[in-house]
This record gives sequence, C-alpha cells and structure tokens, in this order.
Amino acid sequence: MRLIRLNLSALRVRRLPRLLPPGMGTAQFFDSPHTLTMSRRGLLGWAGAAAIGLTLPSAADACPFHFVGGRKRVAFRVGGREQWTIDTRHFAGHPQLSASERKDSIRIELKDARYPGTEIPADLLCELKRGVAGWQMHLRLGWGGFESRTPFVSWLASVVPARSRVRVDGRLCGLGSSASLGAAGEAQAEFLPNWTWHLRGPGAANLLGVGRGASSDSLAVSLLAPGAESLFTRPPEKRTLLALQRRELGWPLGPDFRDQQAWDLVTSDGSFDLIHIEAGESASGEPCGALLAESRGEGPSFWFVPGENFTGDDGAAFRLGLRNARYVLIFEGGRRESAFVADYDPAPAWLYAGGRGFEIGGGAGVEPFELTMPHREAMRVHCAPALRRIAAPLSGAITEPRAVQTGTQLAFAFGPAGAQVRVLKPTLPAQAVA
Repeated sequence: MRLIRLNLSALRVRRLPRLLPPGMGTAQFFDSPHTLTMSRRGLLGWAGAAAIGLTLPSAADACPFHFVGGRKRVAFRVGGREQWTIDTRHFAGHPQLSASERKDSIRIELKDARYPGTEIPADLLCELKRGVAGWQMHLRLGWGGFESRTPFVSWLASVVPARSRVRVDGRLCGLGSSASLGAAGEAQAEFLPNWTWHLRGPGAANLLGVGRGASSDSLAVSLLAPGAESLFTRPPEKRTLLALQRRELGWPLGPDFRDQQAWDLVTSDGSFDLIHIEAGESASGEPCGALLAESRGEGPSFWFVPGENFTGDDGAAFRLGLRNARYVLIFEGGRRESAFVADYDPAPAWLYAGGRGFEIGGGAGVEPFELTMPHREAMRVHCAPALRRIAAPLSGAITEPRAVQTGTQLAFAFGPAGAQVRVLKPTLPAQAVA
C-alpha cells in the first residue's frame, strides 16, 4: 500500500478541492434555490444569445449541438466547447458505454460505473428525441430511481437542471475502517451536465464515526477532474467530492486530543459550516478518503486557550480567537492523520504573562495557527500571531504600550514546564520573555 499523506501546504493557503461549476462556491451552490436555474430575465437573455450564437432547429433542421460518439467516450459540443462528457476513464467499477445516433434521436447507456471511492452508481440511460419544441431528454439514472424529462439544450447550457424525486438508503462511502457517510430517506435531486448531484431532504447525509457524527439535509456529489486540487499530497487517479452544509443543525466535530494538555481549544456544535469529503481509488481499486470541515463566518469560531499562566484584559484565562478554521482527517486503511489550521482573528487582543502585556492578532504574512496529529506521532502545535504592541520593554520597568517592529510575532512554546512565549523579530534571534 502506498503512503498517501495530508497536503498540509494546500491546507495552510486554502487551496482546497471545491464543487463544480467553476466560479461557484459550495455555500452559493447550496443556497441557490434552484442550483443553476436562471431567473426569467436571465433565461430570456440566454435565449437571445442562443438565437445569435447557436443554430436552433429551423426549416433546414439544423442541430444546436454536435454529438461526438465513441466506444469509451462520448461528448456534446456547443460552439466548439464540450458541455457534457461521458468518459469511462473517469469512473470506478467496470464501466461499459454504448451509444447510437439517428437523424432525430440519440441513445446513450452507461453501465457498471461508480463515482470513484463511493458506492454511488453512475449508471445512466439517456434518450434524446427531436420534436417540434426542439430536443427533449429522457434521463434515467441508476442512483435513487432518478427519472427526468427535460429540454435538452437548456439542460446542456446549465440553464435548467434535470430534477426528480429519489430515495437513497445505505452507505455512500467508507472512511477508513470505522467511519462512513450514509443517507436515508426521500429527497429532491438535481443532476447537472458536469456530473454534479444536489440532494435536498431530511436524512440526505449522515456522517458516522467522526466526533459525535453530523447530519445534513443537503448533499452534493461531483466528479473531480484530473489535476483538480486535493487534500492528498499524492491524489488517487480517480476522485469524487461530496459536500454537506450544516445550516441550523449541530455538528459536534473537532480535533480529538489523545492526552490531557495544558492548553485547550474551545469549540461549539456550530463552529463548522461545511464538510467536504474527498473519496478516491487507484487503478487497482485501492480506496482512500479525506474529510475537510470548514468554518465560514466573519468572526472567530474557535478560541485557543494557552494555559492558566496567561490572562486577558478581564483577568480571566486568555482566549485567542481563530477564524476560517479547516480541520482535515485522512483515512487510509487503519491509518488516521489529522490537522487543524485556522487564521488569527484580526481584531487585537491583549495577553498578559510574567508581568508584561502583549497586543496580538492576525496580520499579513503571518503563518496560520496549526495543530497537527500525524499517524502515531506526537501532536504538534504552532501558534505565532502577529505582535503589534508591548506593555513593557524586554527588560526594565513597565512603561506605556509601545509599537514593535513590523513582522514581529509572539510564539508560544509548549514543554514539560508548561507554556512560554517568545518574541520572534524579523532580524533578531528569538528571545524568551515569559
């Protein structure tokens, strides 16, 4: 078994796998009432553009798209660009593709195909027929009993999704030997030309074996293109991305500390807003999976408490606000590797230790807070926010707060004797101050 490790550098800079289509974030995708369905004005605008840029059915009986068939791959092109591709190389299982084309009809069937790394079938039967109203699509998908009749050209242009009621039950994908994502119940489903599903309904997704679990009434599933961003340093050849949105539900998720620590990371059931699961498998069928939980609010969603020797303005234990949190778990067989990364709250906060005060917070160029737990290795904490002002010189009597050199950081060091802080200056070696 090859070793697949966490892509920590991508996690730090938030270069992470996202749902298709390009330009639309996960939150926008979920919050859109009809996913990609345009307003009436947008639909009319598209229709006008189509009249200019596309050759719609006319007396000459021209076709508004170009169909390219093959044994392993078929595609529909509009204006020279591929809008829908069915490529057996993108799927797991033993995909078999067949297609036939006549003057006024096209039939495509995909069998024995799965979304990679999951148990979600990708089988389909698509029948296209041309009539007085243009091309109509009758689409039947292998997952959940999906069946839809949709104007094909509008669907191909991502103006109108194909919709159907579905029933999904059972496990969707495994995560290592003890965690999994499942679904139970009926849902409203939409299917898009880029192979993205969107399900809405109670029990659309249920995560088990991570924290105390998580549920969502929204689930999105999409193929990841080769070369797309990944949570793995060595991504598997075929991948699927699944996404959940918390909305008003509670998600009791967060880093799992193996041993009692002098410090703490304060969280709540509402600290994370989105979950992405990257599932994949190699050419030999070897599976692997990664879970990414993210917070998207403007303010802090976590608070780092370095220990009882550090206090804030109110005399209570100091709490350092963290925002844009991302928590990743890598599952590979019986292995688990995890990391928690977050940005410091830009709002300044005063920390007091050893009779001195330090104003700290987020800043440009400052590396994020980082908590890593490699498999069977000791937990590592990196906490070095920007230091803006200090309430005393490094030696001598306490004076009024004064600014420090731009780029200076206050780094926490954790050892057997507890936590200490060090002032890290851009041009000087570290100096112990508490």
